Amino acid sequence: MARAWEHAIGLRSVDAFSQPKQLIELQPVSAPRSDQSAPLPSRREERPGRQRRSVLIYLAAAALLLALLATILIIEALRMKNPPPAPLAAVPRGWGGRFGVNLGAVFVPEPGFAASLFAEMPRPSPWDGDWASVVQATGREAARARYLAHIDRYIDGPLLAELAAAGNTLLRVPLGFWNLLAFPGPGGLHGCLDPSTAPASQHVKHAAAAAAAAHEAVWSLSSDAGADYLPRLERLLVRAEAAGFTAVLLDMHAPACSANGEEHGAVSLEGSKGLLLASATARNLTLRATAAMASLLASRTRLAWRAVELLNEPGEAPSLYASYYEAAAAVVRQHAGVDVVLCSWTYQLEELAPIASRLGAWMDVHIYHHVARAAPELWASEFASDLRQMATAARASEGRLLVGEYTIALAGGDGEGGSFTDFELLQYARWQAAAFAAAGVAAMAYWNAFCELGESPWGYRRASSPLAAQDWCRWVYGFASGEGECPAAWAPRAPSPGELATTNDSSSGGSLGPG
Repeated sequence: MARAWEHAIGLRSVDAFSQPKQLIELQPVSAPRSDQSAPLPSRREERPGRQRRSVLIYLAAAALLLALLATILIIEALRMKNPPPAPLAAVPRGWGGRFGVNLGAVFVPEPGFAASLFAEMPRPSPWDGDWASVVQATGREAARARYLAHIDRYIDGPLLAELAAAGNTLLRVPLGFWNLLAFPGPGGLHGCLDPSTAPASQHVKHAAAAAAAAHEAVWSLSSDAGADYLPRLERLLVRAEAAGFTAVLLDMHAPACSANGEEHGAVSLEGSKGLLLASATARNLTLRATAAMASLLASRTRLAWRAVELLNEPGEAPSLYASYYEAAAAVVRQHAGVDVVLCSWTYQLEELAPIASRLGAWMDVHIYHHVARAAPELWASEFASDLRQMATAARASEGRLLVGEYTIALAGGDGEGGSFTDFELLQYARWQAAAFAAAGVAAMAYWNAFCELGESPWGYRRASSPLAAQDWCRWVYGFASGEGECPAAWAPRAPSPGELATTNDSSSGGSLGPG
C-alpha cells in the first residue's frame, strides 16, 4: 500500500532494504592480524539517514490519505444536509389525495408528547403514565389551570400555520368524551361495569372501578364543557380553516371507561380493555359525545371534508363493535355532510370492510413499524403485508381508506430515529408517503404535530426541521397532485369576529378530494 502511494505522488523509497543485495564472497576464517584495518560499520549503523527519509515518506503518504478521507466525509455531510432536489421515489403525480397531521395530545394529553403536563408526576420514564393519574396526583384546580393553558397554547400559537405551510390540508383532532359533555357529578360512570354483565373476575371489577374513578377525575376538571371546551374547539376549527386546512376529522380518542385500556385514552389500567362494551352507561355517554362532535362539524360548511371517527384503535375485533358502530353512525348521520370513519389495524381490515360498506363509512388504518436500517429494500419487506391489505381494502371500498396515523420516529435501533441522519429520515418519510399513495389511500396524517420531549421525530416539527416548510412539501409531498400544489409562501389571514362566533347552519359537504 505504501509503495502504491509513493508511485501515486511521484516519490520513490530509498529504503536500504529495497536495493539489490550485494554478493559477499565467503572467506575462510582466520585469526585476526594486528595490522588488520578497523571493521566496517554494521548495516544497522549504516542506514539511519535512509530510515528517517523512509519514515517521513510514509508519514506524508498517511497524511495525504487522511486528508482525502476527511474531504470525502465533508462532502458526504454536505450531501446529507442538502438533499438532492429530485426524489428517488415520490408520490405519483396523479394521486390527488391529501396529506395531513394529528393535533394529538392537546385535548387528550399523552406522556412524552405533552411532557410539560406530566413533569411533576414521578414515573419510570417520560413515556409512562396517563392523564388521569396526573389529575388525581396534582389536584383538580392545579390540573385544570395547566390543562386549559396547554390547549390554548396549541390552538392560538403558530403551529397550525406551520403545518399548513408544509402542504398539510387534513387535520385529525383526537378528543375525549369529557371535552363534549357536562360533568353530572361523582358517580356519573356507575363503575364502568353493568350489573347485568356476565360475572367478571375480581381483577376486572377492580379495573372497572379504577377506570371509572380515573375518568371521573378528568371529567370533573370542568363542570361546564360548554364554557371551557366547546368554545376552544370552535376556535380551533376557525383557525385551522384560516391557516389553510380544508378537511377535518374529529376522533373519539378517549371514550368513556376506555376501549383499549391504553394511556392515549387518558387511563392506562391492566384489565380495562373493552370496558366500553361492558357498560351501557359508558356507551350512551360516548354516543352523546359523538353527536356533539358531529354537531360541531355540521356548521363548518366551507370545509371540503368533515368526518367523525367513532373510536380510536378499539382494541377488540371489529365484529364485537358492530352494533355500537351502527348506533354511532346513525347519530352522526343526523348531521348532513358529516362522514363516518371506522378505525382498525391492517390485520383487521378484512373483517372491518363489510361493516364499513354496510354503514357507508370510511376506514382508517394506523401504521407503526420499527426499521433498523436506512435501506428501502428493508422498508419494503417490513411494510409488505400492510401495503397488500391496504391495497385490497382501498379497492373494495372504492378508495374510502386513509392512514390516520403514521410516523418516521420508529427508525433506527433506538426507535427514536437516533441512528438515522436527517437526510435518511427524510428519505424514509418520502418512501412512506409514496408507498401509501401507491396502495390507494385517499389521505395520510402524521402522528403527531408536536412532541414536547426533546428533539424526537415523533413531533412533525422535528421530523421536518432539516427543511423549510415549503421545501418539505416540495421534496416529500411535492408530486401529490402535480406541480404547483405546494404553497410557494404562506400568508396568514386573521379570522373575522363573525367566524369566531358559533354558527348553527347546516348543509351538505364535499367528499375527501383535492383541496
